[in-house]
Amino acid sequence: MSRDQIQTLQLPVLNMELTEPRTRTLFDEGWKFNLGSDVAPPRRLVGKAGTANGWSDLSEEELMAYNGERSRIEKMGPSFQAVQLRPHDNDASWTDIKLPHDWRIEQLPSPSQQYASDYPKIWQGFWPTGVAYYRKIFTTSPHQHGQHVYLTFDGIAGNSDIWLNGFWIGNQSTSYTPLTLDVTEMLRFGIPNVLLVRSDSSEAEGWWLEGGGIYRHVWIEQRGDVQITQDGIYVTAKDVSDKKATINVELSIANLSLSAVDATVSLLIVHPSGEHVPAIPEDKASSLNLQGMSTSTVKKEITIDTPELWCLGKGSLYSLTVYINQKRPAMLLDQVDLQFGIRNIEWEEDGVVINGLKSKIFGVNLHQDFGFYGSALPDRIIEAKMDMCAEMGANAVRIAHHAPTPELVRHADRTGMLILPEQRNMSTSSASIQQLRNMVRKFRSNPSVFMWSLENEELSLQGTAVGSAILARLIKECRSLDPTRPITLGGVVSLDDDSAGYYRQLDVVGMHYRCLFGNLDQTITLHTNKLLILDEEGLFASTRGVYHYDKKNAYSGSFSYIHEALLDRDEPQSNAAIGDIDPLKFSPFIAPNLSLAFSHPKVTGSFIWTGIDYYGEPTPARWPSVVGACGQRDLAGLPKDYYWLVRSIFKEQEPIVHGFPHWTWPGKEGQSLSFAVYSNCDEVEIEVNGVLSGPRLPIIDHKAQQPQGIVYQAGNVCVRGFKNGMAVAEHIQETAGAPFELRLLPDRTELNSSGKDIALVRICVVDAKGCFVPYATDLVQVSAKGPGRVSGMCNGDTSFSKYLRPLDNAPLFNGQAVVFVEGGVEEGELEIEASAVGIQTATTILKVSSKLNHGHYLSAHLDEKAISVHGVYRNPFHDDQERA
Repeated sequence: MSRDQIQTLQLPVLNMELTEPRTRTLFDEGWKFNLGSDVAPPRRLVGKAGTANGWSDLSEEELMAYNGERSRIEKMGPSFQAVQLRPHDNDASWTDIKLPHDWRIEQLPSPSQQYASDYPKIWQGFWPTGVAYYRKIFTTSPHQHGQHVYLTFDGIAGNSDIWLNGFWIGNQSTSYTPLTLDVTEMLRFGIPNVLLVRSDSSEAEGWWLEGGGIYRHVWIEQRGDVQITQDGIYVTAKDVSDKKATINVELSIANLSLSAVDATVSLLIVHPSGEHVPAIPEDKASSLNLQGMSTSTVKKEITIDTPELWCLGKGSLYSLTVYINQKRPAMLLDQVDLQFGIRNIEWEEDGVVINGLKSKIFGVNLHQDFGFYGSALPDRIIEAKMDMCAEMGANAVRIAHHAPTPELVRHADRTGMLILPEQRNMSTSSASIQQLRNMVRKFRSNPSVFMWSLENEELSLQGTAVGSAILARLIKECRSLDPTRPITLGGVVSLDDDSAGYYRQLDVVGMHYRCLFGNLDQTITLHTNKLLILDEEGLFASTRGVYHYDKKNAYSGSFSYIHEALLDRDEPQSNAAIGDIDPLKFSPFIAPNLSLAFSHPKVTGSFIWTGIDYYGEPTPARWPSVVGACGQRDLAGLPKDYYWLVRSIFKEQEPIVHGFPHWTWPGKEGQSLSFAVYSNCDEVEIEVNGVLSGPRLPIIDHKAQQPQGIVYQAGNVCVRGFKNGMAVAEHIQETAGAPFELRLLPDRTELNSSGKDIALVRICVVDAKGCFVPYATDLVQVSAKGPGRVSGMCNGDTSFSKYLRPLDNAPLFNGQAVVFVEGGVEEGELEIEASAVGIQTATTILKVSSKLNHGHYLSAHLDEKAISVHGVYRNPFHDDQERA
């Protein structure tokens, strides 16, 4: 690396004027990556400070390029007590990357991957483990000396260690909570700094593919001596009504200097409309004397008249700015902004009441991965996943099984969705306690966060004396930081009495799969004085476009039963939650299970496992399956038949009817096909080529099925739904011919020029008449011309496939795939072209503009357009043409 290259690596965040009290800048650019095979590991234990060696400081060539001086230890040589060794540039190969980054998803899974003997390789979907290094060189300006500088890593996979300029500065033993490090005194001002991160994914916290590397954002922050501490603003609301609300603001303020400081604290609140809330009068509480090297707590109470309330589906947010000013000489010492919502939540045994409006909890569980990105999701993709769940009718998401990303919670705040974060490790070790504290402090002011979950399926501890003691400590820690929210856990509730008092400590008892196991009422009788929630229910595995269990290719189908997948496994221990499986103990019918879960008068609601497919914990638990296929959507975000069952439950006011399978079965003319309908109508009728197949079928538990099936004839099948005797919805599917042309259906036609906006473009193939071809597997090549690029592709296949790499081509899976298109930083038209051998090419134009700074909302019409997996879908209450 040349001196010029090093000197160009300036950090705008550290070049602010001294009058700027606080800056926070994204630190995702300019990193280098090495998978670890040729990197000499730096040391954590050293004889002399700054001699961690390895790549934790400048290499020989980098030092010479800068003309920097060697340290005294280097000058004195190995005769001294310690040696500072510098690598050479050719000692290791480094690749330029941009964060977030998941190196594991870039590898190919294989059944030959080796794991620890007590860790079945199936759990992480056969993806390899390993150690990765991330390195960044940056400079700081000399005039910033004296400011406090912090690095925050939102998430590093596995066990992580961090070095700066030859100093080992910290580590973390979880992938899921932020790590903030004070690096003030170890920074070099005016000369290059070296930041090195070691991410070790050799071990795992979860039984799913967790990703590898620095897979969330990194930030660098600068503050003064007097500062609001990390996550040191806590906002709560009480006495909430549409006429008035009382807002309590609690501040934690540190003075890191030796001298006392006389200061004032003032608040500015801005209404969601942009208008300032009437000024808050200064009082004695606004003035404080901050003693040196101490932390003070300041509490303020504000009354807001006629507040705009935060509610489900409408995330009305107020903006709060906190100012800390020095009295003499007058100077702004710190300024922090935060958004909050005003809402009141009351719990009843059959739901929650938010600002007087009652609702069941219609929830889904989500893992954090998606598409070709693995776990390293851009902000826009995080938002798109949440919007997909909301589009289906979900009003709540449980984060399985860890703390969420800040971007996910902020989006839920904006859109009005409830979030249930979860503690990853159930332990009272100092590390686990700190992880819990970090999670609660981080999200306790977010209106979307409505409850805390303190563990998931800790079977060896649930109901035991030791488990009860650990849980009591975690509850105490949680309540000390946030006494306003109820506490639950992910419980596989024992049918024995709770003699150890484990569940009695909870505000809301979390239950898993009580409908699946058929003992919900029995479980309820054990907790007669407790609120109850099914925080995992459903567990139905299916594959988009597959209908019956396919053992050869490891596909579950829309007509499959869950025990087919759970029993089809190579290793007895391959399913972490179920253990020994007796199919006679299961209620294998998903429709009645979910109907009960969301209608039982003694249950507040449920979270379906899961909203979207995820990598690892595959169903079935054997190669070539690499995906947990329990989602209503696949990993490309494309809906399955199962999606329509859940949507019909979540959206009772929207008449829905969906028949399956598709109606293109060459060679099966005259044969009887299994045929079922998901609907929230009263009854349905089925026509084949205009002829009724029989009398109307009643909808029971959101499903109807022809007992003898339907004789297949090429043409079309129409399912029509009736409410109170009136036809209200229908679903028509037509027989398709040979693939003729590709179609591109973007979820948005306009992108902003931030360089971070992404369009999800659905690719499908139709015949000469425009009918969707549901069996197409053509290899599709995609290109972009203009201000943007093709980021990658995914087709939703749940078995092993090379479709994740390369990034610009993939085979269609059962007729469809998705290409992810990233807008650039310049304005203009971005042309996307998709081509396949023997099929007409498709193009679409996306407009990239700086004026388009809209929020990231997934348009809801794609799943109901004429050309999609559903053929023609007409609903009198929703005009597709108007929405399109």
